[in-house]
Amino acid sequence: MSEETDPNLWRPDNTIPCFMACLQRLLYCVRYSILLHYFIPENNFFHSRFNATNKEKLETILTNLYARGINCFAYSVTLRDYQRQHYKDNHPLTQVNFTTFELFIDLSNLKKMYLLYHCLHHSRTVACKSLFTLYLSKSCWFVPDTSKHLFTSYSAENKHQYSKYKHDLSHLIVGVHSDAVTGWLILASYLYVRKNYVASLRLTNYALQKYTDEKIFNGSGLTKYELTFIQKHVLNLMKTEKLYSVLRSLRIETLTFGPNSSIIPQELQLDVTRMRTCYYPLPFAYFLGFLCNYHLQDITSCRHYLKKLILTKKNDSIHVSLFKANTAIMCGVAHQLIGEAYFAKILFQEAAMQDEFNCTSAATRLSSFT
Repeated sequence: MSEETDPNLWRPDNTIPCFMACLQRLLYCVRYSILLHYFIPENNFFHSRFNATNKEKLETILTNLYARGINCFAYSVTLRDYQRQHYKDNHPLTQVNFTTFELFIDLSNLKKMYLLYHCLHHSRTVACKSLFTLYLSKSCWFVPDTSKHLFTSYSAENKHQYSKYKHDLSHLIVGVHSDAVTGWLILASYLYVRKNYVASLRLTNYALQKYTDEKIFNGSGLTKYELTFIQKHVLNLMKTEKLYSVLRSLRIETLTFGPNSSIIPQELQLDVTRMRTCYYPLPFAYFLGFLCNYHLQDITSCRHYLKKLILTKKNDSIHVSLFKANTAIMCGVAHQLIGEAYFAKILFQEAAMQDEFNCTSAATRLSSFT
């Protein structure tokens, strides 16, 4: 099966989509009882190989495996204990004191990668399994971009596009388990790009409801983050909970889109033409709510979300210039869409001043006003 796929696609970062494509191909072969020899097409390996009962059983097994995706391995004899041990973790948070928790919140992405590498290769503790599981969920945010090369190599037909949609959606749903809010916003952005504005708006509002004072922003590792009294109090109340549950329910990750991301709103595509970019989740949620209502032609709600977006910019407590510049750009784009070019230009100028290394689209957007 794998020989029918371009060998260049079988890269470590693309193994899962390739595996799923092979599984889908195998299901097709079983369903229609055809598996031709790679070098001798006249030889059909599946000719009269199964009776009706065995064929039905095998087809059912493969269908269930494909529906589970990569999680099908969790049900295998080899790996099932890993998942069971993880979710039966009874180690309380008291074993991971506040200092350790704050240290993890402030780690840069590069240091987190080293930590995850250590968790995978050198440690079998429950805490390490929890961290690895969380970031495995986060990796699902980027599946739509890594899988697009695989699916476009087959065909642009509707059935293949639908297969990609199901594939991407299933992984993004796994991605919502990475933290309290941002995974939902990634899924909402994906649905927005696919013009499902009503569903995107509902998920955005759901994410905003979960954005409460006790939530802990993971930050970028560039600035020191100290827990507030409320956050420490909630952590203390959850001291008997599993570490996995605490990190998943209280953490808010940075919203990250890769270069040429296919799930970022079209209105922000200029910011990912050369490199990845990051957003503070709260203003992004208000901006996404604005965009959904704009396309649904609900101007009153547009104004409401724009007002909230502007307030987050004024009250921004995250002292990272990229976040500030991107928030100003979102405000500017919103004003531009509703015909308020004067305010849009001022906001793009503000973003350009904060963008010391020209990492955003602020300068490009400003040039359109000259």
